[in-house]
Amino acid sequence: DTKIKSTLSDLNTVSDEIEQTNEEITVAKKNLKKAEADQKTQYDALKARIKAIYESDEDASFFRVLLQDADLKSVLNSQEYKSRINMYDYDLYTNLEETTQKILDYEQELGEKQANLEKNKDTYQQQMEELRHNQEEYLAITEYMKDGLIVTNQSVVLSINRSAQNLFDVTAEECINHNIVTVSRNEQLKEALDHALEGSSEERMLEINGRVYQLLANPVRVDRVVSGAVILVLDVTEKQKAEVMRREFSANVSHELKTPIAIAYSANDALLNYDTANDPQKKVTYLNIANKQLKRLGELGENILAMSMERRKTMKLKPEAILLRQFIEEIADVQHIRGEKNISIDVDIDKSIMIEADRTHLANVLNNLIDNAIKYSGDSVEITIMGDSKYLSVRDNGIGIPSKSIPYLFNKFYRVPHGNRQDVRGYGIGLYYVKSILDKMGWDIEVKSTESEGSVFTLKFSKDEQ
Repeated sequence: DTKIKSTLSDLNTVSDEIEQTNEEITVAKKNLKKAEADQKTQYDALKARIKAIYESDEDASFFRVLLQDADLKSVLNSQEYKSRINMYDYDLYTNLEETTQKILDYEQELGEKQANLEKNKDTYQQQMEELRHNQEEYLAITEYMKDGLIVTNQSVVLSINRSAQNLFDVTAEECINHNIVTVSRNEQLKEALDHALEGSSEERMLEINGRVYQLLANPVRVDRVVSGAVILVLDVTEKQKAEVMRREFSANVSHELKTPIAIAYSANDALLNYDTANDPQKKVTYLNIANKQLKRLGELGENILAMSMERRKTMKLKPEAILLRQFIEEIADVQHIRGEKNISIDVDIDKSIMIEADRTHLANVLNNLIDNAIKYSGDSVEITIMGDSKYLSVRDNGIGIPSKSIPYLFNKFYRVPHGNRQDVRGYGIGLYYVKSILDKMGWDIEVKSTESEGSVFTLKFSKDEQ
């Protein structure tokens, strides 16, 4: 845009110079034409005078030669002529000589003006070519922008790119050199343009066809005078959704921490209200449960921090040998104590199965899957965990997941819509975290679900062909 403005300014300057030169050439041609007419008049007068002398002179032969001689100057300077003429004749000659010089001067001036004109025309052509190139470059850049771009002067639309045409369902032919209302009758758009043409930048939000757009209108100034406006229309729908998700994340983060807090509270409550003094083993059990949940709180805090891409890239796992059944039974025992629902967790894994994994992160992955199974089930929860050295599956009898939501389950901040249910809350990082950790471990995960019947999450301990 700056290049085009600069080139247009140069073109205007050269155009003014060409116009001025043409005017000067017209004046020079008029002067030349008048001088040539004066020359002819003066030449004829001088010749007539010589003819008169010739006719009255006895030496007719000299003047016969004089009248045929083209070099008047040499004739007029000759002694023969000077002896026969008076001062009037010499003035005629002097005027003729001055006029002849004027003609030479005008011809030279005209030649210079015409040469200058040709030079300006060449410059004009070069700048026109540069302008064409800049306009093509401008169109190439703006035509394929994903954002809408509209450029106007004080009265009409000068350009509208493809994205803006698609957005407002118009064509360039319908809009260019027409009022902005041909683009859209949207009041927000018109008001933003009016403010920009008055010299102030304007920002508005538009909703078109269910999507949210940010409209930015800025004035274009040439020599500090507002000559037009540029309107940029950005699709911020996804940004708006992400902002809503982030707000929900902040509002609901406490819910993800609720489970370990509730379990630790229940264990502590049991220590305070039941006769654990006479049952040391039960006391140790409750203390261990509370200790594990407090540890899990710290791990959840770590997991939330691990959501940043930079942290996840540099995060190092600590794989170790894990007896799978024992590991999962410990997690299941802790989940049983929650007490908020009737929970049954069946572990169907051979005692000898051992895998290599990061204990902390695998525990977080399984707790996430079990938490979801409990959260998205009725009052009676049945969970079956099966596996061997190649896979591990978590099956539940919950409300299930709509098939259209399954492709997005592991997206950051994504939450499955559940209509008007208010008893289920979350902020969409649990499964995102699960997928991130499994990717880091080189594992994979599959989901199968039927609404009103339940879901199965299957962890594969190695990706296909890996």
